[in-house]
Amino acid sequence: MPFRFERGKVRVTYKNPAPEQALQLGYRDQAQWHYNRKLVDSPVMNRLTWSSIGGGPYLYQKEPEFDSLESFLQNSPENKVIGTYDYDPAALTQNVRLPDYRPALKETVIDTPLRGRTVMYVYLDNEPFKMKLTKRDLNWYADPDVMNIKVYKQQDVVLEATIDDDGNDTDNRRVGLPQEVELANPGPGLPEAGVYKIVIDAPGDTALTRLETNLHKIVFEGPIYPVANKEVYGGLVEQTKPTNLVTDAPAVSFVTYHQALQDVTVGGQMVNINQPQQAVKAANPGGQAAVTIPKSDVVVNGIGYFAFTPEQFFTPTPYKILPIRDAKDLEQVDYVLTNYQKPRQEGEWLVAEREFDLSDAVIQKGKLSWLISAPGLKENNRTIEIKSIEMTLTKKGWWGR
Repeated sequence: MPFRFERGKVRVTYKNPAPEQALQLGYRDQAQWHYNRKLVDSPVMNRLTWSSIGGGPYLYQKEPEFDSLESFLQNSPENKVIGTYDYDPAALTQNVRLPDYRPALKETVIDTPLRGRTVMYVYLDNEPFKMKLTKRDLNWYADPDVMNIKVYKQQDVVLEATIDDDGNDTDNRRVGLPQEVELANPGPGLPEAGVYKIVIDAPGDTALTRLETNLHKIVFEGPIYPVANKEVYGGLVEQTKPTNLVTDAPAVSFVTYHQALQDVTVGGQMVNINQPQQAVKAANPGGQAAVTIPKSDVVVNGIGYFAFTPEQFFTPTPYKILPIRDAKDLEQVDYVLTNYQKPRQEGEWLVAEREFDLSDAVIQKGKLSWLISAPGLKENNRTIEIKSIEMTLTKKGWWGR
């Protein structure tokens, strides 16, 4: 990188015979090990034959009903589910207002440990934004455990913070000491009223152990992974405590990856988790339902939102949203919103082009690191054949300055 380039355009020519194998490409955007990635290939979306409109984002419709993306967003489809794939659903929160809302008179504390990546939504009106997050590293895996936090207002990042590794990047299972970060609106005035999305991008080798904030409307997007289980996380929690939630999801799924076998309930409906790595589902009898997980250590998911108390619950968007993770999820949705652009066929090869804004690129010793990622490739004994990678870097010319 002899110059500071503004943009990069990458053209990848490849073959991807695996029906579930995604391919990603990205550049280093943080001093720690972190890359800004884009999807190059998604066989799940490539096989979708629904009609589409738009040009980034694209709207796919199971039954053609809307002739423009604008008309779709302005006429919220009731009782239908929108799938999002490579698309930030925070863009769908812009007009939410809570009538009769009043700021809280005391701090809200959530101390159920949540493992790995966590996404939450908060609401504020006529009050500051203050939040303290506490992280602890599990150190089950030999890698650095960095937690990156971004706060969004719709699709704009308004706050950022990082909690670095605890200094132990081994797999010795010694739980790290608590590390904290405080987030606050820069002021001097109060932040804009409305919904804010908080993305805690962290590996599964970390846990968010405590959240303190002046805000009192807080919901979580699934999946969430509460781990208040002493038998599995003895260095993290002193005793096993039940995880109690409320949700508006029509159905809730549960899966444990350890021996936290137990009966869980949704609105009084009980299901038994009787073996690890086997998901079970419980129907919500209607409305806002209570969820009880006696031994915690269960990944919880559903098409809706989760809160730790009924008072904290609110709906951050009028839409029913399901993030698409595999082909089975497509069976549950009526529409898909995505920024993903399908590759084109050139003979026996696929060709995909992606553009990157390099304004936040981290250049070290005159070089910019790029990453190609194919999650699960080795574990599933798959292959991807790459014929060529071509890159065009652009910057403003002298006359443009």
